[in-house]
Amino acid sequence: PVAEEDGIDVSRDVPGGRLVVGVSGDTVSGEVREAISPLVLLGLVLALVSALLGFVLARRLARPFQQLAGHSRELGHGRFDLDIPEYAVPEADAIGAALRQASAQLEDPVRREREFAVNASHQLRTPITALRLSLEDLALWPETAPAVREELEHGLGELDRLGAAIGQLLDLARGRRLDAQQQVDLSSLAAAAALRWSRRLAEDQRELVVDAPAPARARVPSVAVEQVIDVLVDNARRHGRGTITVGARDAGTHLEVTVADEGSTEIGTEVFQRGDTGRGEGPQGESIGLAVANELAEVAGGHLSLDESSPTTRFVLWLPRPDERLS
Repeated sequence: PVAEEDGIDVSRDVPGGRLVVGVSGDTVSGEVREAISPLVLLGLVLALVSALLGFVLARRLARPFQQLAGHSRELGHGRFDLDIPEYAVPEADAIGAALRQASAQLEDPVRREREFAVNASHQLRTPITALRLSLEDLALWPETAPAVREELEHGLGELDRLGAAIGQLLDLARGRRLDAQQQVDLSSLAAAAALRWSRRLAEDQRELVVDAPAPARARVPSVAVEQVIDVLVDNARRHGRGTITVGARDAGTHLEVTVADEGSTEIGTEVFQRGDTGRGEGPQGESIGLAVANELAEVAGGHLSLDESSPTTRFVLWLPRPDERLS
């Protein structure tokens, strides 16, 4: 056979002459297409069916793990009444069994802690209310000297702050959000903290200064931020040295509230762990304040950290900037 540009010609010598048979290129191409087209179509159908089956199978295999991920999130949020079914996939069923066991083990101690928080809050609020009524009564006596009345009014304010702190700690123990976010000036909160602590620090011959030259407006739970500042100032009073500086500023990308003293920096991030005093002084129970402050900072939408680059002890409360500039 001889392949021509437009077909195939086959010639043979036969008695009496030469026989030539030719097939055009269009005919050959058509025959090839007719032979290959069913195979190509079959391959495409098989590929499509395989992809569809693979997608269905993957979804079916992934569904138990997606459900388990949801149950894990609920467990992390404090829900222990999880209805986790048994799965046909051995790996998923093993994870489900582990989650059921963890839920059963965590439910009782968490319930006890929450009940203790409720009972402790109730037991504390009752004497605080009684004490507040007594102080109010003393402040209204005509015989009470003006200086004593001023001290009583100061004590009433501190009792109100104590009651608010107890309520916030109770909400934190219950896993609730703290009071609604408010438009506040962090510089004003720093100045208010200086007024609250000035008298106590003066008794210890310590000084507190405010470094907040410009307003730093935020939308945060104000009482939570105040509690964090108080814990940090008290920590500096107990364990630090020299002047205590409370600062507030708008760092551009975020807001900062800082509490620093002139003590050494021989501490690390372990100070935020319960049971670690951080500076090797005082009983271990005192360190719970920094742990609570860290949790309050997170509930307020921020983060509490230790400035390890500072030559002295300096804590930084990072807070998000408001979505809109507050007027």
